Amino acid sequence: MTSVHVYTPTAKFLLTDKEDTEDMVADVKKISEDIIKILESDAAGMVIDLFVTNGHIYLSYLAKVVKGVEMLDEFIEKHEKEEPIEEKLLRNIDRSITIYALNDLESDIKSIENRVKRMMKDDLSIEDRKREVVPAFHSCQKILFNFEKTDHVFYAHPLLTTPCLIGFIRCYLSVIAIAVSIDPTYNDESICEKERLKKVLEVYKENTIDARLKIIEIIKIKENAIDFTAVKSDIKEHMKDWKTIQHNAKRMLDFDMVKERFKEKKSEFSRDLDIVRDEFGYGNKKKHTWNRKAWDQQNHTKDNLSYPMVVKMVYEAFFNDLIECI
Repeated sequence: MTSVHVYTPTAKFLLTDKEDTEDMVADVKKISEDIIKILESDAAGMVIDLFVTNGHIYLSYLAKVVKGVEMLDEFIEKHEKEEPIEEKLLRNIDRSITIYALNDLESDIKSIENRVKRMMKDDLSIEDRKREVVPAFHSCQKILFNFEKTDHVFYAHPLLTTPCLIGFIRCYLSVIAIAVSIDPTYNDESICEKERLKKVLEVYKENTIDARLKIIEIIKIKENAIDFTAVKSDIKEHMKDWKTIQHNAKRMLDFDMVKERFKEKKSEFSRDLDIVRDEFGYGNKKKHTWNRKAWDQQNHTKDNLSYPMVVKMVYEAFFNDLIECI
């Protein structure tokens, strides 16, 4: 049977492409592994070495968060809504409140960044570093509290702000890694905070999926529609050489035989098709045909999943992978 390549939905967010989100998940996984190493280590010297080695990496994560927030801030403030899907996403957004919240987030992240930079100074004693951990930790807790609130502007626009949440998680885990490497009294608190991060991601997962599915417009569902591309492929398959062509040409003259063959192959040619419009996925306002059987063939499954269901599963897998990393 001829294999068919079909469009593959991904966990997309505005201003963040697939590579960006994959990088964020990879970073979260790395920091979480660092935290586990620190918590399981009995050798203080090894812990400090790990902090010194990875401190600059954590700083780069903070810088990425600041850059991402600045990009979103500028986008919301100056965007002229040239693209229909962006118009739809920004239609109900209160720009002034959102920009204020983003500026507040950026200010807190930069404050944390300055604390971490100070902790990285070679001439700073352990006690001085411990003193810098407290305000950095408190700033992270304040940011997390805002993300936890379901009446906050961030929660209201998940396809815009979820990358900010993920970027912040990367930031907070960096602070946790630094805190437990410098001061073991943070060990228990770090475990509690990681659980809070997981719970927030669970809430944002459901909210993001809900917002994403609202963009998809189901125009029509065609059940047992004949896929003429599959029919054509089947004809080509049975006419590979001249002898076969001659043989099949004679058979094709027999109308009853043609009907019989089509009857035998009908189930193979039948498809459940979703006619959809998804500007955020496909990137335009055109109608698109989602071939469920072709998707099954591509993924070696027999689930006959609708387009919205596949989109939902993609986002669930993305968030579940992220949650599992923490």
